[in-house]
Order: sequence, then C-alpha cells, then structure tokens
Amino acid sequence: MQRQFVRDRRRSGLADPHPTELIAWDHLDATVSENTVRLELCAWTGETICDDLRVVEYRIEAGTDGTPQAVDSLWDTILAAAADLDAATGGRFGEPECLAYYECGGERVDDVLFGGISDAPDGVYAEYVNTIGAFLSSAGAVAAPAPVFTIDRDTLASNLADNALGDQPRGDYMPVFYYCRIGTDGPIEFAVEDFAPSFEWATTITEQYDVPGARLGSLETLRTVLAGSPPQMQTIPPIERGYTFVRLPMWLWLENIDDLDGFAVHAISEEGTVRLATRATLVDVTWIIGDTTLTCTPSEMREFVHGADSITDPPPPCVHRFDELTEYTITATARYTIEGQLAYRGGTTFAWPDAPWTAHPTDPIVTISNETGAMEVHEVVSVNVPIDVGPGADG
Repeated sequence: MQRQFVRDRRRSGLADPHPTELIAWDHLDATVSENTVRLELCAWTGETICDDLRVVEYRIEAGTDGTPQAVDSLWDTILAAAADLDAATGGRFGEPECLAYYECGGERVDDVLFGGISDAPDGVYAEYVNTIGAFLSSAGAVAAPAPVFTIDRDTLASNLADNALGDQPRGDYMPVFYYCRIGTDGPIEFAVEDFAPSFEWATTITEQYDVPGARLGSLETLRTVLAGSPPQMQTIPPIERGYTFVRLPMWLWLENIDDLDGFAVHAISEEGTVRLATRATLVDVTWIIGDTTLTCTPSEMREFVHGADSITDPPPPCVHRFDELTEYTITATARYTIEGQLAYRGGTTFAWPDAPWTAHPTDPIVTISNETGAMEVHEVVSVNVPIDVGPGADG
C-alpha cells in the first residue's frame, strides 16, 4: 500500500509583491459596497503563477465634498484606472500581492530508475522521472527538460545516490520523494528552491510493507523445505545393518550434512527492489541413542571413510559406545536458527545491500527429526588360534 508523506513546512509560498520585471497586471474583479472599494489584481513576472489573489481594499472617506455624487465620481475614476492596468508597464496600484498556493507531499520511492510503486499505480515520482530525468543538486532542484529527450537511467541513479540521498543508512531504509505542486492539480514546482523536489532516507521497509505477513509465509515455506530434507543418519558399522558391537566406538554423522546448510527463501516486491530473505542455518544435531543423549555441532561430526580411517584411530568428538548388549533406536534432531534480512536496492539492476540478519521475531528456532527402527548391540566374538597350528605349521 502506498504511503503518503507531508512536510509541515511546505504549505504555501508568498510570491514577491514587488517583482523586479513587471510584465503585466491582471485585473480580475472590482466591487464597491457603501464606502469600500475592493479590487482583485495580480502582477505577473513570468516566474510566478497566481492561483489566488491577495485582495486590496480601499476605504472612501468623504472630504469637503461627501455627497453621493462625489463618491460615484471617485468610483468611476477607480474603475477607469483599473481598466488601464492591463496595458501598464510600470508602477504599483495599491501594492497588490500575489499568493501562489502549493500542495505538498511525499511518497516512497520503490524504483529510482522508472518510478514504479509495488502494488500501486505510478505516483508523482514516476511523473518526475518521466518529466525531467536528471538531478542537479542535493536540494532536488532540476533544469527544465528539453521538448524531446531520453532518460539516462544510470546517470539518474548515480545523481540520486551522490547528490540527493547520500549513503543508505541501513539496508532496509527506503527513500522518500518530497514535492510540491502549484495548486491542487498543477505541475510540480522546480524553480523555487524551498518547494523544489528533494529526497531523504525517511522510511523503512517495515513501515511500508506487510513484513509480518511476509515473514509468516516465508517461515511456512522454509519449514516445508526443511521437512523434505530430514537428517540422514550414518554410523560405523553402517546404520543399514541394524546393529553395532559392544564397546565399539560408533562414529555418528549425517550423510546429507552438506545439503542441510544454506536453506533460504525470498519474498520480493512487485518492482523487484524490496526483499525479505529468510534462511535456516544448521546449529547442531541432538542424537538420542537408547538411553543416551548427546549433542554435536557440524564440525564435531566426521564421516568414517573406509580405506582412510581405522576403527582403532582416535574417534571424533561425536561418538558413542555401548557397554552392554541391548536393543536401541537412534533419533537425530537437527536444530536450525531462523533469521531474516530486509533489503532495498533501488532498481533491479543493482546489487542487494549487505543488510544485517536478525533472528526471526516469533520462531527463531526450528527442529527437524528422523528416527531409525529397532537396532541391536552384538557381542564381539574373538577366536584365539595357537601360533603353532596356523596355516603351514608342521604336524
């Protein structure tokens, strides 16, 4: 949903009541009531648009001749003078003041290159881009466009970043485009510095988008992905044999551990410039083996490689030994941290900023488990063969 911003300082602007170069006076109306003459006039210099007027009133006071005839005569004189103002080239009649009213506001900028707004019609910034296509100063003042021109989008983005905005305070900050129109539906004001377009890093993704809803959807998607990749347990002896031996160091690891890290889903705005990334990072695996529970980090679990490792080698930290014959099952529970990253990049051709990752506000931990069937602990059977009865012995 598009959000509107308003700057309190931008309400209206009073034009210079004494323009340096008078082009014309515009006399719009004149009325008289009892002893008051009211004129509506405006001076035009070519730089000011008069959407409304400051009313000039004259009070008629009777002198030595206060008869109605004298008042009528004075009124006729005033009307005649007002009629001649259109052709006048100098002088002031009653020092009229012309007031230009501005309607000002602001809107977030989703796409700095084209002006599109996600899930909303194009707004004032799109009008600005399509009208002038370049930035000239940090205040946002711009030159009048040529009748026909092509917008250099790279220059537009560079000028916005270097001149109007500066560095992004944080990866989730978004710019706001401030503007003033001359009148309700008039053009954007460019020439008057106090009312010219400007930009600020004045809002965030959280203030503009339904981030909680996006987080919920991303989390459910991530849970589904994780559930489809449960921990694949492996031991020595191989787990598929269904047994181990008493006092034998049973190495524990996950066959798919390389696939369990780096799960991520992305929710991206319609314009492709706002992203919520949600990732799951494997923290550890809790093994429940019979009555024993142990927790191992990924670095503590190491695969037993036949031909390279020996059962007599010092075992890795994640290992278990049975001291008695028994039946057991193995359960492995992978624990993940869930983190999110909000990022705004300004245009689809730009790289995503290196925004911070933060813990998910409601579900920072997700666990996924897998379990074996019943397994057994066997006794190690040894056979002692006398040396003198071995193969090739005499007798």
